[in-house]
This record gives sequence, C-alpha cells and structure tokens, in this order.
Amino acid sequence: MASFRKAYELNNAGALPRILRTIGWSADWADLEEFVANLEVELKNCNNEDDPSTCDSENAFGSEYTDASLISGIVAEFRSENNKLSPLALKDHEIAPLWDVPYNVTRSLSRKEPLKRTPQRLKVGLVSSDFNVHPVSQLIRGMIQFVDKERIELYCYSLQSKSSWWGDNITSHVEHFVSILEMNHRDAANLIAKHQIDILIDLNGHTMFSGLAIFKFRPAPIQMTFLGLPTSTASEYIDYYLGDFVSNPPEFRQEFLESMALLPPSYIVSDYAQLLGDIADRDFEARANRSCFFETPMGSSFATPTYTDPTIHQFDDASLLLATFSNSQKLDPSLFHVWMNLLSSLPGAKMLMMEYRGADYFLRNLHRVARSFGIETDRYVMVPQKSYIDHLDCKTSVDLALDTVSKNGHTTGLDALWAGIPLLSMGGRNRALARAAESMATALEHEVGLTFSLKEYEDLALRVLKAKRSSSTDKDATTASSHPRHDSHSTQESSKRTTDYASSPLLLQWRREIIRQRRASSLFNTRLFTKFFERYMESLWEIVHLQRIHPVLHRLLASSPRHQRRQRLYPNRRHFMHVFPAKSQLPDFAAQFSPLQTTTMRNSDVADPSYLHAAMNNVAVYAPNILNYTDSNVLDRCSSNKGRKPRSEYEPIPAYVFDGRNIMLNIGGIHAADGWLLVNNKRDNYFVDPVLNPVDILRDMDDLYGLPDHSVAALYCSHTLEHQTIAGDKLMTTLKEWFRVIRPGGLLLVSVPDLTVLAKMVLDPKLTMDEQWMVVKMMYGAQVDAGDFHHVGFTEEMLRAFLESAGFCEIERVGHFNLAMTQRGIILSDSSDLTRYGYFISLNLVARVCPSSKPNVPDTNFKIAHAARPYPGPYA
Repeated sequence: MASFRKAYELNNAGALPRILRTIGWSADWADLEEFVANLEVELKNCNNEDDPSTCDSENAFGSEYTDASLISGIVAEFRSENNKLSPLALKDHEIAPLWDVPYNVTRSLSRKEPLKRTPQRLKVGLVSSDFNVHPVSQLIRGMIQFVDKERIELYCYSLQSKSSWWGDNITSHVEHFVSILEMNHRDAANLIAKHQIDILIDLNGHTMFSGLAIFKFRPAPIQMTFLGLPTSTASEYIDYYLGDFVSNPPEFRQEFLESMALLPPSYIVSDYAQLLGDIADRDFEARANRSCFFETPMGSSFATPTYTDPTIHQFDDASLLLATFSNSQKLDPSLFHVWMNLLSSLPGAKMLMMEYRGADYFLRNLHRVARSFGIETDRYVMVPQKSYIDHLDCKTSVDLALDTVSKNGHTTGLDALWAGIPLLSMGGRNRALARAAESMATALEHEVGLTFSLKEYEDLALRVLKAKRSSSTDKDATTASSHPRHDSHSTQESSKRTTDYASSPLLLQWRREIIRQRRASSLFNTRLFTKFFERYMESLWEIVHLQRIHPVLHRLLASSPRHQRRQRLYPNRRHFMHVFPAKSQLPDFAAQFSPLQTTTMRNSDVADPSYLHAAMNNVAVYAPNILNYTDSNVLDRCSSNKGRKPRSEYEPIPAYVFDGRNIMLNIGGIHAADGWLLVNNKRDNYFVDPVLNPVDILRDMDDLYGLPDHSVAALYCSHTLEHQTIAGDKLMTTLKEWFRVIRPGGLLLVSVPDLTVLAKMVLDPKLTMDEQWMVVKMMYGAQVDAGDFHHVGFTEEMLRAFLESAGFCEIERVGHFNLAMTQRGIILSDSSDLTRYGYFISLNLVARVCPSSKPNVPDTNFKIAHAARPYPGPYA
C-alpha cells in the first residue's frame, strides 16, 4: 500500500486504481472516499474528446469503485494501446452461411419455408487461463460436455499448464483441447486461424493471465467475451459481449463498446446438477454440523466432531449463523456497517467469512471496525476454505447468506442457492458486476431476498429473522432448523439462547422455497443453457453473414446515430447488430429438456440419478374459437398463469368478456368507454369512480391470469406503464404478459411520459420554477397515493428496445391515438395528446404482434388497423 501511495504522489500512471484494489483486499478504509473522489475526477477527463492527453487509460481499471458513468471507463480503456487492433491482424476466412437460403433477407427471416442446414459445423473456440481449479471451469464444464457435436465443433485453448481434475475432465469431453501456453500471442493467433475457428470466445476479460492479447490479431471473424469478467473489454477487436437481459438491460447498452448478445434468462451457466446433485437430493432437515468448517479439508462434514480444537465451539452456541462467501475485495464500509447493525440487533448471532490470501491483515482491520460498533471479535469469524467436494456440504449449516453489493457474488451466490440457503442480495445498480444477484433471482423465479437499497437490505433481514412463531408451528420449526450437535452441549446451548433466530418461520419458509426452486427453475438447467448457447452461436454467425453480404442491413446499421458516433470515436472497430431474441422462448423450449438428470462427484463419476422437475409449463395454447367462450371456467385450461398467487385469490373473469366481441383492454383506465374493458388492480382508488366507471377485470398489469393466450385484439395502456417497477424484471414481465394475450395481428397502443421532452422542459429557461416543479412531478408521479409513483422513465429508443425484446414488431411512433372513446355520447381524451407549456409530453408507440412471432398459432388472417395521427414533433 505504501509503495502505491508513493507512486501516486509521483503521478505514476495506474497507481490510483491499484490503491483502491489494495484497500479492497485489506479493508483499510480510512482514505477510501478521498481516493474514490480523485479517481472520479480522473475518469471524467476521459470524456474530453478534444484533449486525449487528459485521460490516463490505466485509471479505467478502477472505474468499478466509482459512481462515474461506465462510459468514462470504456473511453479510458479504449485509449490504451493494449486494446487496439494490431497492425499485423490476420485476414478473415469466409463467412459462409449455415443455412441454405437465398440472400433475400425478408424471405430468409420470415421462415415461411423450412430452412435447410448445410453440412458444415460451426467451429467455436474458447480461450482461457482457467481450465483448472477455478470458478470459470466449475461453471462451464457441464456446458462443454453437453454441446451438440453434430452442430458445433468445440476447441478449448488453454493458457495455463496446471494439472487438475477440471482440466482432465474438460479434456475428455471437448473435441479439441489445445495448449498455447508456450506460444507468443501472434503464434497462438496463427494457430487458431489455421484451425479455421468461426467464433472465438474469451473467458477471462481483463483478469490475470488473460489471453485478450491474442484477439488483437483477429484470428477469427467473430470474437466475443463471456463469463470471466462481466464488464466491457473496451477493445476494438472484441465484437460481442454475451450477457442477459437482467444484468445488461437495454438501457445499459451504451456502457459497452461491444455489440450485445443477450441470453434468456441468465448468462451465468452452472454445473451443480451434474457434479453436486446429492445436495439437491437431501431432505429439508439434512444439514451439516456447524463444526464442519474446522474439520480437515477432505473429512466428512457429517462426521461426529472430536472437539479437540477449542475453535470448534465458536458456532455451537450461536442463535443464528450468518455468512458471506464472497472474497474480501467485494466488501465495502457501507455494507459492513449494515452487517454490524444486524449483529447488534440479533443477540447471539455470529457471522463467518471464507479465508482468502492475506486474511490476517484483512481480518485485523475488520475486527477493529467491528469493535467500534460494539461487536466482539468472536462474533465475526474467518474460516478456512474447503475442498470442492466438501464445500457445499459445509455451507448447508449456514442459516442466511449475505451477498456483497458493489460486486455481487457469482459462483458464491450459486453456491448458497444450490445449498438451499436463503440469499440476501441487492440489485438494480448500474453495472453488470452488481446485477448478477438480480439475474440469478430472475432465473430462479424467486426474488424474496432481492432488495434495492441498503436500508431495504437491513430491514428485510430483521423482519424475516425476528418473525415470531405461532404455537402450532413451534415444534415443527424447531425441528426443521436444528443442526446436528454434540449431545453434551445441547442443554448448555438452550440455556444460553434467549431467541433462536434460525427458527424464524419466515426464514424456514424462505429456505423451503429456495430448495423447491433450485429444482424447478432454469437457473441450474445446464442442458437448457447449452441449447441457448448453441442457438446464439449459430444466430450470430448467420446475422454477421447477412450483414456483410446484404446492402439493406449495411444501410440500416449505418443510419443509426449511435453507430455514427462510435464510428467517429473508434474508426477501426467493426460494428455489428445487437442480438436480442424477439421473445423469451424458455417455456416451450425448456419443455424439450426436462426432466434433467443430476449426478454427484461424491460417490462415483456416474451416480444414481435424481431428477429435476421443470416447472416451465406455460406453453402457449391456441383456441380457434376463443371469442365464442362463455364459460369462464375453461380459462384454467388455456391460460399460462405462472402461479404468482393461488388461483383462489383471483376474481373470476366476467362471462360477458367472452360474448363474441373482439376483446379490447384498457389497462389502468379510469373512464368506461364503448368497446373497451377497464382493467385495474383496484375497484375504488383515488382515480377510479366505481359507480360511473366500474372496473371490468380486476388484475395487476403484469398478471392477466384468466385471459387465454392470443385472445385480445387490442391492448391500450396510457400513462400507466411508468408505474411499473424495474425490480425483479417486472417491466419485462408486464410486456411479455401483454404479448401473451394479444392475438397475431393484434395491436398494442402504449403511451408514457416522454423523458426526452420532459428533460428539455426542466432545462427550459422560459418556464418558471413552479412550472418546472410541475414537470418534475410529471417525471416522478404526483404521489397522491402509494400507486401514483413513477418507477421508470422512457425515451423512444428505450421503449422500442423493450417492446422488441418482448416480441412486438412493426413499432411506430405516432401522435394522437385518435381512439374516439365514448361514454354516453361524450368524446373522451385518451391522454395521448397531452400538452403542457407548449410541449407534447406523451411518447406514443403502436406495436403489433406479427404472425411470424407466434408461429405455432394457426394463421387466421386477422389484422386490426389503427387511425393514429402522425407524430408532429415535441412542440405543440
């Protein structure tokens, strides 16, 4: 630390981020805020295009510690010579099509005729220094095993020579395992080019022993980064970043220099079902002794403790065992403050952290901080690492796992969930490193522990842990939460503890749901992930092929303002289209790959199988006579309800909804209108008069249970979507639910406040302060009740991206929707033409569900037209 500080005083390039990294590993936080502020100033200099000399590219590696826009870090990294394309770059081999189709893009992509695949296999290469004992290998091994060898010829290029079970196992499953450790970067690139690799994937990012320098020579036509470090490489020779919709939502695309290829539902592949399937086979009560953390690494965690070491007793008398499995550099003082508050509020609770290199110095600093909170040092304990085979056994003894927030746990978060431990985490931040927990929670389809502020993080923990048991469940809860312990200590422990927080009924229920969802969700479904991976590799190849040979796609990309700006900043970089699936095909696609077989490393290479039962049962059902339904009970057979709440809690859909008319929904509407059905989540609130404007369908906007798939002709939503939260991917869930119910040829008409226009209004010097304050209320909601808060804002580009991601097509911006809705003969405004202070404040988009996006639905030639007026521009 002292040497880095001295280097910083001497204006040495790169000293500042290294100071911050050292602070992170050592927990010496005394000057943290000062150094972060200095780095933010340095990074802001990197956005000065007129004077590149003010930007020190070395500072980019510390951008994760700051609140500065990631764009600053990208610009800084890009200006480093390490991220420039080599002048000795190799010539690409031909981008040949994978499917035998004509070059007419419209015909090719419409898929009206079956596509014939050419005999060739796609050659995909993985470059990594971590094909050994490393989390990357532990995550990706199963995917390598399951890759379809008839479609993809896989190469693994290794940059390390360390021998391990992981390397040997990967070698046995992959077709080609090639060591390039002894080669210089150009020779390695020549070898890869000689192998005619089509897509080359970096699994390191800017981490230790990375092989990114090989990519500088362009050994493959398409080059991408994946998994190793979830940030932009800021390299002009990396074409794509492989992520997902949650950790890399559309509004964050500008934070990446690479084009985006986003997987559903999570980019985090795992291998737990294959290697540690025995963990999922255990009963709810089967948990390890807490003393297992102090046993020999290869010993059984269920063995009877010897109690020869006094440290064994450190956890025996704890009323609750908390843990964080992340390494020390992910911790920050604000989060540690929250953890100390929890220990202060939970008498008898203890917390453990895994031991990493330099643990003595790190723990000494943490104990010093803990004492300032009045926490004794024996309540925050560091335990040694266990072997891979044993580590999840031991972790089952933990009652609640606490995730880090500035950088979420990735492998460690998966460890907690597969071990059946409730995981408390935080999402919603502005970078993928801090959104991994949100991505995992979405794929797990269980978001109870996902919070969006440190206050909520602390409050949720205390609410769950301090929940009182009812007398009827007291005995069961005590049994379920008990740990195997030495009999001679049981009486002493009972007398010491006044409250057994581990027996909280909410905590136990949370744990039951985690245990259920790890089998039912897609998060641990390696085979399913592999099929998505294969599809994306083939889609990327075909898209780049079409983009190169078809002038229409050239012009389409070149006309993008973002493309033009990036072309100016990075003239040597190739610019490819983003790849987003039109909709999540998870439900009907996943059904082909369940149940899954799980195995275990513990007993043998091929253990007795148990099965993961997929709960992805919302396959679309099409009813040709949908508009003639009169019996609402039939809806249970044709709805794709996802079980958000028990069916008994839903109010039945009125029979008149299915009286033969085209179903047209007004989501969040407040005025009854001819032909339109009001859909709201309350019958009587601040805006809705239940007498004059009775609600027809009582539902939340993201859960239209009871309405069959493809049953709605038009769905209109005016100034309501912005009230939906982005937490837990609720926004995308809402749009996908709308897409589900709208029939092919049907329309979506959506109106939201135009964030671009509102921003202009706030900055308009002609407006008074009171008028500007009114604009602020338009942005954030009038907040007259709990439902009148705006949780999200949209520009046209953002809303288009969300609609495309949900599956909608033919999206166009319009002016007034011109719906002419009537109530007792009176023409009503539909809010799409709202004006304030000389501005049109509404962003109005019309979108359609194209028949090609629902290919399994019989073509009925149905198409509904709209009469919207053209968009006149922002000024009234």
